[in-house]
Amino acid sequence: MENNILPAKRGKIPPYQLFCILFVSRLVVTLTYIQSIINGKPAADLLISIAASYLASVIMSMPVILCIKKYKNPLKNKWIAPIFGAYFIYLASLSVSRFSYFASSRLHPQSKALFFAVLILIAVCYAVSMGVEGLGRFSVFNAILLVFAIIIAVAFNVKNFSTINFFPSYLNSHQTIISNVFILSANTVEPAVVLALSDKINGKAEKTYFAALSTSYLTIFVLMGLCVGVMGASASLQSFPIFTLFQMASLGGMSRLDIVHTAFWIFGVFLKCSVLLYCASIMLKKYSHKTKSAAVCGLSGIACLLMTGYVGAMMTDLTKTVNIILALIFCIIIPILSLIFMKKQKGEELLEKF
Repeated sequence: MENNILPAKRGKIPPYQLFCILFVSRLVVTLTYIQSIINGKPAADLLISIAASYLASVIMSMPVILCIKKYKNPLKNKWIAPIFGAYFIYLASLSVSRFSYFASSRLHPQSKALFFAVLILIAVCYAVSMGVEGLGRFSVFNAILLVFAIIIAVAFNVKNFSTINFFPSYLNSHQTIISNVFILSANTVEPAVVLALSDKINGKAEKTYFAALSTSYLTIFVLMGLCVGVMGASASLQSFPIFTLFQMASLGGMSRLDIVHTAFWIFGVFLKCSVLLYCASIMLKKYSHKTKSAAVCGLSGIACLLMTGYVGAMMTDLTKTVNIILALIFCIIIPILSLIFMKKQKGEELLEKF
């Protein structure tokens, strides 16, 4: 019988670890910042936006997947790669800034957001220096924690679920529903991450990517449906509705189950930012890995300082538009142009066959 399991290779991760990275990365944004990134109110029609966003994300991902399959990865270009590096640094800094806002407003209001940003960046800088193998192993632990957190959220809130909360079914206008499709689709970096890590996967990345995308969207759909069914219209009053959902969960005397969600958030943001900055570091073709890691972490720290200290409250509205534009450029336009004009990287094809 032919053995389809590829032997382990140093500097590479197996597909299941890529699945965990993408699964956690996609869920971090939606489950932690959903109220700050969407328009309108969390209601039954948000589920329509999520379902349509999944289809849009599949379509949006096709140019990237074709680039990988046809060996026309735009990140092989020495001019394009640093631009993608800047994109990764921006998204990592944005994730840290969003987490800092949550931590300073809900976890420890006496501390400033910048304090939490510095703490997480120090940890991220160390993780980036450890390389992709360490990040892959940690992603498995993070995904298991996430599944555990989801089971808790569903099991302990079923008793509070009511279908009445889904009515009226439409609280938002058609324009708002459509805009949320674009926002939810654009608040993702997974297509670019797959491009960056395609050489680091010990196996095929395409099927793994779509499996992670489908699983994450199904999870998002279930949890947001639970959120609407439990909280109803009051969900729109919450800055962090999923966090509130965990606060409402209780089992006997164990009434602080929100700590599970907080733990996932901390580990999830840590993993996502580490992966993004690792991707940024490998966009630099010269210098040692530790030098590149220190450089991208330093640039991310400066970006976080600007976002947290100067942009502040305007960050939410600004990033809605900016993220849509950047997603179009980096996940659709550049890959399509690469498919049209870039020559096939024959050396990569031969290496994979070998």
